[in-house]
Amino acid sequence: MIAHNFSRAHLALALASVVFVAFPSFAQDSPPATTPPAAEPQQPMQVASTIKKESRLVLVDTVVTDKKGNYIHDLSQGDFKVYEDNKEQTITSFSNGASSSDPQNSQKHYLVLFFDNSSMALPDQISARAAATKFIDSNVAPDHLMAVVEFGGSLRIVQNFTANAELLQAAAKGVKSSYVASNADTAGPGASTISTPGIAGFTNAATDYGARSMLLSVRTLAKNLRSIPGRKMLVLFSSGFPLTAERQSELTATIDACNKSNVAVYSLDVRGLQAPAPKGGAASNRQPCPCFLR
Repeated sequence: MIAHNFSRAHLALALASVVFVAFPSFAQDSPPATTPPAAEPQQPMQVASTIKKESRLVLVDTVVTDKKGNYIHDLSQGDFKVYEDNKEQTITSFSNGASSSDPQNSQKHYLVLFFDNSSMALPDQISARAAATKFIDSNVAPDHLMAVVEFGGSLRIVQNFTANAELLQAAAKGVKSSYVASNADTAGPGASTISTPGIAGFTNAATDYGARSMLLSVRTLAKNLRSIPGRKMLVLFSSGFPLTAERQSELTATIDACNKSNVAVYSLDVRGLQAPAPKGGAASNRQPCPCFLR
């Protein structure tokens, strides 16, 4: 009996030893926990330095005539010299415009008649539009397309490009009003009949807004003409306005837009020649027309 109990006790002790040993063995066989390696700092990408150089191509239109007013043909690049600030510039390209009567010249020419109603007095506007109708009658042709545009506070295309002289003359005739004034001339649209400090200040602000809006309209029109191939011409009928330092940025942007769109602007002072005021007489306060492009 004692031996039997002893055997059972010995067996229980042996099983307990096996269980005790098995548990640690199971814990040792499991893989040890590993910590992820620290991420290496990302090296910055090496960017090669780039040097940009910009050059602008300036197109200069020329018309050469003799003493009798006849056109001179068969001129070459060596016959011309271009100067800027008394420094001779390099001519990179040269082309001779062919006559419109030449059957080989099939390229169309585009011309815009631009009326700045914001600066012109009524008598000047009448004479300018009369001269424009005569110009249309003598120069319109199937390969010479014209358009009529005017500014009276906003840009308005009266007649799109066409070779129909009747449509162009109808668009150019008549006297048009303007709800802005770019010239504070007492005889022009921006005239002020009340001489009060407050009104004078308001007039200066209004004319500045009119001048800036007029330059913006020319710039907008030039951008719209960019898609038309070839050289475009814009004849600007205006009485002009003072070119102040504040308006210089608008002028520079307008010139840049015209150059990029290959638009040549010819500004005409509709007032004609201005004689100096005699001694003791009242001098005219009209400002010269800013011929900002040639």
